Amino acid sequence: MSAKRFDPVIYPQKLWVSVSKDGTELNGMFRHKATDEIIRFEEYDVKNFEALTFPVSEVETGYHGVLIVYTKQKYMTCKTIAHEAVHAAGYMFQHIGQEIDSNEPFAFLTGWIADCCWKVKTNKKTFK
Repeated sequence: MSAKRFDPVIYPQKLWVSVSKDGTELNGMFRHKATDEIIRFEEYDVKNFEALTFPVSEVETGYHGVLIVYTKQKYMTCKTIAHEAVHAAGYMFQHIGQEIDSNEPFAFLTGWIADCCWKVKTNKKTFK
């Protein structure tokens, strides 16, 4: 599965969510924001994780945002979705220089991210 792209509208970033046992079909699609290097998923030994979250930019479009990769759909539990959504929201806040000084905006964004993950898990229509 390639990554499904979501647009939070009020934040200048995108969210990508994918289910991939090893991430190889995503190779070359994203740059890691910390290093600006193209992500090669074999370097992360993805199979040893339930999920991974990266601050990224999409190579094709240059869009900035966050990529969440679940290694199996069965790992998309409430617990793991919530965990990865917190990481993703933290990266998005970091990108815009926003401190987590008020829980409400952070909780709203985290809930939206979790809902996007749930749409991927349940194969609901996604929006670009």
